[in-house]
Amino acid sequence: MALHRPILIAVCLAGLLSGCNSSSTSDTPVYSNNGAAGTGLAAMNAATPPVNDTGVTYCGDGAGGNNLPCKGDEPALQDAKLGRDAAAAVGVLAKAGSGAYGFDFTKLGADGQPLTIQNQAWTTDGSGLDNGTEAAGTIWSCVKDNVSGLTWEVKTHRSPANLQDRSWTYSWFNSANIGGNKGTEAGGACFQAGRCDTEKYVQDINAQGLCGHADWRLPNQQELVGLTLLGSTTPTIDSASFPNTLSLNYWSGSGYAGQADLARYVSFVYGLASYGYRNNNYAVLLVRSAP
Repeated sequence: MALHRPILIAVCLAGLLSGCNSSSTSDTPVYSNNGAAGTGLAAMNAATPPVNDTGVTYCGDGAGGNNLPCKGDEPALQDAKLGRDAAAAVGVLAKAGSGAYGFDFTKLGADGQPLTIQNQAWTTDGSGLDNGTEAAGTIWSCVKDNVSGLTWEVKTHRSPANLQDRSWTYSWFNSANIGGNKGTEAGGACFQAGRCDTEKYVQDINAQGLCGHADWRLPNQQELVGLTLLGSTTPTIDSASFPNTLSLNYWSGSGYAGQADLARYVSFVYGLASYGYRNNNYAVLLVRSAP
């Protein structure tokens, strides 16, 4: 069964909106705000980094409910009819790489360069273990998000398990004492005993030089939310690009202002952004900002 975040289909406010169950005759799909100019809030928004669309491609109406095909006669301005996902649905979205709906990813090799072959699927053996090669384009080390500009770690599943195995978990820890609470050291279960917290995992990946770089970090919660594919079944992420990202909670580097022993995470079970105790053991997916 598909698991989706609840979506607000229409809002009826007396004096502002009427006919919420009626068909729209002026619902023009909007695919992009590229080239838009403005002042005040519009101009300020133009300076913010690009973000991914939601991955929602279904519509709803008052009579038929949610999760319906978009036929053109439903209430206007629905998520599925706006942005990159809508453009991809009608074949007018240009991409540098590939990805579900409006997402656009480029697969990178261990040296941080794009794979020569980009159109192959990740391959596994009969036991579900990774067995592809970068030369064949059937395995990759990182993924570049061509919308946000971020580069993401890709998890592994091998025997024996290595540092980046998909199943490892980590407690949240930051020795800089963010929010008045450092968190919990080495609380998880990972590749090397005594190093199973978020801070040490970042250190270990940077020491390894993943994809030729040593500036990996925990993503903030908004960056992680940008990977959620809300129109998919669990895990709510583009599994073709992130094949070893599981239906788990993934730590962000964001604290929770309301309580010092909490930190923020994103669940790829439901595509939910929430917060949990820093001594909880969750998965980690690292990111880097630089080109």
